[in-house]
Amino acid sequence: MELKKLILPGFLALIMIISVFGIIIGGVNDDTEVKEFKGFKYVSSGGGSWAVKMGQSTFIFSYAPEELSTLKMPLVTFNDFNSAEKVYLSVNPEEEIGNIVNILTSGITPFIAAPVITACSKDHEKCSNAPIKNCDDATASSKVISVEGTKETRITYINNCLSINLEPDNTQKYMEGLLFNMLGLNP
Repeated sequence: MELKKLILPGFLALIMIISVFGIIIGGVNDDTEVKEFKGFKYVSSGGGSWAVKMGQSTFIFSYAPEELSTLKMPLVTFNDFNSAEKVYLSVNPEEEIGNIVNILTSGITPFIAAPVITACSKDHEKCSNAPIKNCDDATASSKVISVEGTKETRITYINNCLSINLEPDNTQKYMEGLLFNMLGLNP
């Protein structure tokens, strides 16, 4: 029993010793910049990315918080989607939408408590096993995230539907801006 009580303190001591040696050998990175923006602390690695810690999670953005805060975004949070029984991620099967769905599934949908179901916005052979959903089908219990590739950048949240229309050149920046806002980093 005594051995078990010593494992955790011994492990923590080992981590602290290794950290000290890491600083002695590697030094402190001079490229690291720390800034506060709207009550949150951001750390830059010097490579252009900015990290912010919220609770147990760390979020990394390719753009500075000041830049993301200027993007026109709807007033929508994860709570808007967590109140639903299910959320449909609807894409147009006839369009190449690039990284939008990948960014959504890796950066946004993991924070939605309701099941996220892949759907299509119109009937198509690629959608033989997927439901057909668009913004007209959105309700308080079945929300819709509609993704379209367009020549005009526009993100709106109207009547339980998050409509994402992005030009390919703006995908990363605007998807990060959406996550930035949904996390409440731009109150």
